[in-house]
Amino acid sequence: MRLGRQYLVLILVLLLVSTLVNSALNNYAIKDALSQRQQDWAETLARSLSEGLARDIIERRQLSLRDTLVRIADDSVDVNFAYVTDFDGKVLAHSFSNGFPKMLLPSTDRGSQTELENHRHVLDGVPILEVGYPIISGMHAHLYLGIEQKGNTQILAQLSRTFTWVAALIGLVGLMLSVWLTRRITQPLYQLTENVARYGVTGTMPSVIDAHSCTEVQQLQTIFWEMAVARQRDVDTLQQFKQTLDQTLDCVFMFDGETLRFTYMNQGALNQVGYRQDELLQMYPYDIKPDVTEAQFKQLIAPLLAGDQQQIHFETVHQHKNGQRVPVDIALQYIKTPNHTTHFIAVVHDVTQRKQAEMQLKGLNDELEIRVQQRTAELNVALLEAESANAAKTEFLSRMSHELRTPLNALVGFSHLLQTDPEQPLTKNQAENLREIQSANEHLLIMINEMLDLSCIESGVLEVQLESIALASVIEESMSQLKPLAAQRGIQFTFERDACGAVQADRVRLQTVLGHLLSNAVKYNCVGGAVRVRCIALDTRRVRVSVQDNGQGIATADLPRLFKPFERLESAYTGIGGAGIGLALSKKIIEAMQGAIGVESTPGKGSTFWFELPMAEMQVSVTSTSEASLTTPQDRYRLLYIEDNPANLRLVQKILARRKDIEFLEAVNGETGLLVAEARLPDLILLDINLPGIDGFEVLRLLQENPRTQNIPVIALSANAMNRDVERGKEAGFNEYLTKPVEVARLLSLAERMLSPRQPQNDQPSK
Repeated sequence: MRLGRQYLVLILVLLLVSTLVNSALNNYAIKDALSQRQQDWAETLARSLSEGLARDIIERRQLSLRDTLVRIADDSVDVNFAYVTDFDGKVLAHSFSNGFPKMLLPSTDRGSQTELENHRHVLDGVPILEVGYPIISGMHAHLYLGIEQKGNTQILAQLSRTFTWVAALIGLVGLMLSVWLTRRITQPLYQLTENVARYGVTGTMPSVIDAHSCTEVQQLQTIFWEMAVARQRDVDTLQQFKQTLDQTLDCVFMFDGETLRFTYMNQGALNQVGYRQDELLQMYPYDIKPDVTEAQFKQLIAPLLAGDQQQIHFETVHQHKNGQRVPVDIALQYIKTPNHTTHFIAVVHDVTQRKQAEMQLKGLNDELEIRVQQRTAELNVALLEAESANAAKTEFLSRMSHELRTPLNALVGFSHLLQTDPEQPLTKNQAENLREIQSANEHLLIMINEMLDLSCIESGVLEVQLESIALASVIEESMSQLKPLAAQRGIQFTFERDACGAVQADRVRLQTVLGHLLSNAVKYNCVGGAVRVRCIALDTRRVRVSVQDNGQGIATADLPRLFKPFERLESAYTGIGGAGIGLALSKKIIEAMQGAIGVESTPGKGSTFWFELPMAEMQVSVTSTSEASLTTPQDRYRLLYIEDNPANLRLVQKILARRKDIEFLEAVNGETGLLVAEARLPDLILLDINLPGIDGFEVLRLLQENPRTQNIPVIALSANAMNRDVERGKEAGFNEYLTKPVEVARLLSLAERMLSPRQPQNDQPSK
């Protein structure tokens, strides 16, 4: 308020000064105007008298000249004196008004003057204006008039008094106006200024101002109030946003896009690095990153500045003020505001717990890796032991198979010879005894084969050769092999082959499965029963083969035991032979061929065993089959059998004795066999594998390397019946691989097939 009054006093003083200055200027101007007016009047008077005065001067009429001057001084109130000078400046005549002294006349001649000057005089406080005017230009005669300016002074005094009163009036009006302005304008403006200052410092909302009737101040107050409300709303919003950011778990940093200096950070950021806000505002992002230099940081943000990326993520370390390192994950974004300012916003997440978890996980992984390595080493040792045990088991099975098949070969072969010898037929009693021997031989052979196959499956070495097979022909072949057994019990086979097509399977393995299912259907059937074989197309991809009997059936509780090795149901021990291996082996074989197997049974009505296999495209082949020709050509074939077991030599010799066109040659070891082969050049060689000295594989290799013997077909005839043995024999180059005990019919069939393309030889030995 005091400041406002000072302003008003200053305004009032300025008004008074301006009034006085204006009054003085006006007085001076009026004075000049009056003097100029008197001068103009004197010149007009002198001009009107100049012609008469000029005649008087020329004609030297002194008295007429003086009368004219007296008349001028007496008749004109303002003219106090008048005188005339000649061209030399000499006063020719003069006249003064009553009481006016003559001392103003020039004491000396003025001399010749070409230019007139006006002079001012003061006599007894009365200003006198002396005005000169030329009468005769060529003769330089002049008229001088003295004009009293006392009237002008009175006018000026009156005007000064008037201006003084006017100034006083103006001052009074100014004072009243200042008071009015103070109440109406200045005081509200001062209050408004105080409100603005207080709001700028404390942020307190302004108070309402009594602006009376001043519309402009009211408008200013309204605008300021609206601005204050809007600003307070923005401040509240900003404060809420700041409080929200301060409560977030992540840290928020902002720094300038050009200088890279920090401009903002939330409370979480302050807590993370331990600096005060004023300290951080003087720092740069790379100041709190001990592992990142300024150049590296600028290179890091270069893609954002270039506009190649909108945001970048990276992990680094922030260093606390106390030196503690804090691992962080940073999402950095570059932002351009509408007013063309730029800044970076970094959202920083403390990943200390994650890093600790990763370290713990790494420690656990390392520990686990060590344990895994230890366990792997233990497993490797166990695996080596298992492989060693498995190899020992395989070797044992191979040896057992060889040792069992070798005598069994003699039993089966000689039994067959006795049964089919036309020259020495057996009696009825002998024939029955021989059939029992053959049945036991066949059962023993089946058990040996199944044991070996099951062992291979459990060892994971079962191999199947999948190919497209005509299903009907395999079923018919298997049924024909079991028809003699079925006939003994009066059992009839029926085969519904409408849906039979081609399947993807291993022919030998499929025959094994069908043999088990069909033989079980015969053995566990009732006397005079029936076995029904059906093919059913489930869809376009699979075929189901079912074998149905009408025997006693199986209880539902016993069905899960059927496909387990060595499991035989109690009802199966009623005089029916078997080891409980067939179904378990069949299940493994079918699954190896990508199929499925199962059973359905009703006690008292019978059982139906089935298996499913994937379909395959039918391959049509035309073959010509005929009975083995036993004709005797004119010349004879030579057949060499290399075997160290005499019984096996005699058996094969007797079997081939029926062929009168075959000359039988023998050798008891590999070395002898090579000499005989090179010397006699046989048409066919039967070769045992386990020979004394060099084995059968080495003998085959030497035969193939000898140009004289390399084209002779060689058939392996061995008791090594494991799958790996058969595969090894085929890879070595044997034309065929037969296992002991030998099947007489198959041996004769192979001999016929191998010898037929060759030309018989004469009885002369080759040289």
